[in-house]
Amino acid sequence: MYVPAQGDGDDPAVPLIRGRHPRQVLNEIRWRGLDLTLAQVEIVHRGAPNDTITVRADQIVPGRSFFQVGETEIPYHRIKKIVYDGRTIFSRAELERGRL
Repeated sequence: MYVPAQGDGDDPAVPLIRGRHPRQVLNEIRWRGLDLTLAQVEIVHRGAPNDTITVRADQIVPGRSFFQVGETEIPYHRIKKIVYDGRTIFSRAELERGRL
């Protein structure tokens, strides 16, 4: 996946996210020093309205196969979408359709 965080990728000042999987995308946001509060992570959470919750990336404690939100461990494959500053930078639905 090679997705501009904003714009169409022509502006060299615009950060590009190259990770293909959600863990890689979140790591890249951290490693580049981007503002984690601008990243919204949509997670499958059974029992929640629409079986989905959204958390800010700064609320996530990373791990190898799982990440933590508060006291709860969640596998990375439960991440449905990551939006950074209003732009979708990861979408499981698009990935599964082969569009990313």
